[in-house]
Amino acid sequence: MNIEVLKSLKSRYVPVGKIDFCDPKLAWTDPDAYFYYPYMLVNLLQFNKSKEEHGFKEDTFLLNDSGGFQVISGTCNYDWKQSLEQQLMIGSSRIFAFDKPPVTKKSETSNAAFHGMDVDTTKKIIDDNIEVALKQSAYLKEHAPDRIKDFFYVMHGNSKELLDYNLQKLTEHIGQGNFPKYFGGACYGSKIDNNVQFTTVLLHANVHFIKRDLPVHFLGAGSPLRMILLVRNKITTFDSGTALSGATYWTWSNNININNHGGMVGSLSKDNWPFKSQFCDCPICSNTDYNKMIEEKVEHVGQYIFVHNVYQLIKFNVFLDSIKLEDYTTTINEFCSINKEVQLCLEYCDYADEVGFDIAYEKYKHFGKHDKTKQKGLF
Repeated sequence: MNIEVLKSLKSRYVPVGKIDFCDPKLAWTDPDAYFYYPYMLVNLLQFNKSKEEHGFKEDTFLLNDSGGFQVISGTCNYDWKQSLEQQLMIGSSRIFAFDKPPVTKKSETSNAAFHGMDVDTTKKIIDDNIEVALKQSAYLKEHAPDRIKDFFYVMHGNSKELLDYNLQKLTEHIGQGNFPKYFGGACYGSKIDNNVQFTTVLLHANVHFIKRDLPVHFLGAGSPLRMILLVRNKITTFDSGTALSGATYWTWSNNININNHGGMVGSLSKDNWPFKSQFCDCPICSNTDYNKMIEEKVEHVGQYIFVHNVYQLIKFNVFLDSIKLEDYTTTINEFCSINKEVQLCLEYCDYADEVGFDIAYEKYKHFGKHDKTKQKGLF
């Protein structure tokens, strides 16, 4: 992939990665890796020194979470100041406000499943998060004023009502039109049940930030189908661990099949071994003898498939980013096999461009409501 093309992307996928791959050539932020892509999101807690000391080049676009989610899941005990100082020490390209997500663990024994909170409780948490974010902004103004432009407020809420509440309360604290004096952009991300609701959140970000030249990062984008909607709405950067899946599920992604089916295809399991032919011509698979690896270091296979998936999703991002806005829906319908829900979401985006977000929302909001009654008999 041409690095100049990659650097020119308007809407960019930032893969979730790690600092200790089993093979240094899997670390795509290194120019000597199987492929070079200097963008990565890594868990804050993996770092005990700066990104350069961990081997990242100075100009690597490195994102870290704030640690707030780890606090509620019980794996971290940071406060707002420690979170800020850790991100500054690492040299994070963007600094995320220390936020408490409005969720509770479904089980004390698992950090993988969470319940959303009711509206009133969520609003109280938003109020608390704003207070913390403004403390952090004041700290940056005093100690690292040049980083205010990189400091992102974290929007919480999976409905227009709750997202508007964030903006309303921020305005009460800092005044109308003063957001850039305190923050450089916004970060969206929440538990979102369906793609129409997801599109409402994206349109909210586009109208209130992107169209005002304020960058937006979206946390936990999800599937390649959702990448289609993220790029359509010009979300500046977004990450996704779910879309990679390879290390957990041993599935691989083929770029053609992403276009045709919108997701991961095939199951790379022991039932397929030994491989009788080359199943992929990407830089990772072209340089890997999987049969030998299965015999000698089977535990490494997942990491290679994981990075293979990164490569294919970056290619998909390049394809999506190259489509002209006026041709976007037509091109997606022609080249990608999308479901009716995503077709509806693209119509929603086009209609919002035509009549404005608020009017479009009134027309499409009913499609975003989840009918839970039909699921009662399934469990």
